[in-house]
Amino acid sequence: MSTLTLIYRYGGLTLLTLGSVSSILNLLVFTSSTLRKNPCAICFIAMSIIDLLYLYLSLLLTIIQNGFNINIGSTNLVFCRCFYYLGLILSILGPTYLIVASIDRTLVTSRNAGTRRKSTRRLAI
Repeated sequence: MSTLTLIYRYGGLTLLTLGSVSSILNLLVFTSSTLRKNPCAICFIAMSIIDLLYLYLSLLLTIIQNGFNINIGSTNLVFCRCFYYLGLILSILGPTYLIVASIDRTLVTSRNAGTRRKSTRRLAI
C-alpha cells in the first residue's frame, strides 16, 4: 500500500469528518431565528450547504477512488462527466457566496443611505 493511498484514506476521512462537523455547526448557527433574517447570513447558509454537497459529492468520491482503489467513474460515462462537472461547480460556488456576503457587508457599512438600502433579503436570495 502506497503512502499516497494512506494519505487519501486517513487524511481524507479526517478532512471529511471535520468539514462535515464545521458545516453542520455553521448551519445551526446561521439558521437561528435572529440571524435567519440577515441577508449576509443567507449567503453563509447557502455556502454551508454548498460545502456539505462538495464534501459528500466530490471529496467522498475522491477518497473512495484514490484511497480504496474503487473507480466508480469507469463504469458509467454519464456519472463520470457529472462527477467532474459538479465538483468544479461546487468548488466555485462556495467562495462565490463568501464574496457575495462580503459585498453585502460593504453595502451595509456605507455612509450613503441609498447604498445601505440595497442590502435586502430579496437581493441575497
